[in-house]
Amino acid sequence: MSLKDYELVFITRESPNLPGAKYRAYNFTKILKENGYRADVLSYAADLGAYSGILEQYLSIIDKISYNLKAYLRFKQYRCPLFVIQRFNYHSLAPLLFCLKNRIKFIYDIDDWEFRENIDYFKGIFPRSKAEFLFRKTARKAALCISGSHYLQDYITTITPKSYYLAPGIDIELFKPTTEKTALSKTLAWVGTMFREEDYINLKYLFKIMKDLPDLTLEVVGDGHYKSRITAESKRLELRNIIYRGWIEGSMIPKYLENISLGLFPLKVKSRFTEAKFPVKIIEFMSKGIPVIATSFGEVKSIIKDGENGLLAKDENDFKYKIEMILEDSELYSRISRSARESVVLNYSDRRQTQKLISILDREL
Repeated sequence: MSLKDYELVFITRESPNLPGAKYRAYNFTKILKENGYRADVLSYAADLGAYSGILEQYLSIIDKISYNLKAYLRFKQYRCPLFVIQRFNYHSLAPLLFCLKNRIKFIYDIDDWEFRENIDYFKGIFPRSKAEFLFRKTARKAALCISGSHYLQDYITTITPKSYYLAPGIDIELFKPTTEKTALSKTLAWVGTMFREEDYINLKYLFKIMKDLPDLTLEVVGDGHYKSRITAESKRLELRNIIYRGWIEGSMIPKYLENISLGLFPLKVKSRFTEAKFPVKIIEFMSKGIPVIATSFGEVKSIIKDGENGLLAKDENDFKYKIEMILEDSELYSRISRSARESVVLNYSDRRQTQKLISILDREL
């Protein structure tokens, strides 16, 4: 059978405005349809009513079972499906059971580390992370696995040889510079979620940097469980140059970025989670022609070439030095701004990434 004989069904637990679902389910589906393929997204949040994002913590075990039952019944509407399970979480249960029972092919699309940090096996038999153990067992039954970062690609390759790296892709027309960036506003931005302790520690690290840059403004965009601790930390440091923007709808992010001079992506915590995650916020900044200063760790190293399409910082002092350096050097700023945009157009457009997905599936099916 060829790819066009199937209906690709992307299964996600997230709503369309969250990056995982947006860039790896909805965007792919849209472009697949434009190219004559049958494709659909089944979102536990958008289609079944499940909580998503910050509210997901309120889902009980009964809720999760209930939504899996609803999803299982929905699957019967597809005549020749090929399921793409986006991430491994509670929503994976229904598509896995449905596929195994009906001998239907499925694909894992893993772009996040959703297991315990420690995945050791006690005495080589008993797993510390039951989720990782279950993923390992079921991934061997998948038609193939797609990884959203090189770290995940290396990990999944130890489980199955049918493993491919595929970065997310963004709409480069939506995230397009309206004018050449000039850094006149001197407003910096951090965009992300506040669901993990890592987010708190990374922002705490960034606040220490901003304390020595009182003439610059940092806008913090995002929300999550740790927001109260994060705001308390900025108050403790008596920072007057921090503005909290809260959530900004995905469709409004390109407009919001018009007034941002620099994107910041500091990583103080180096863990499996931070190493495995693809920092899509970086390519959003870069696509808009906004230079990014980031910690050289994890997937960042494959995106940013220091001094060419962005800047990599080693520590607090290096961050401060490079922030001041690029804002004071208009020629350097303009050169990196143009190069950042060009690198995203070349490597991370949603159409380019969808074509890569099609090539992978044509090769394996």
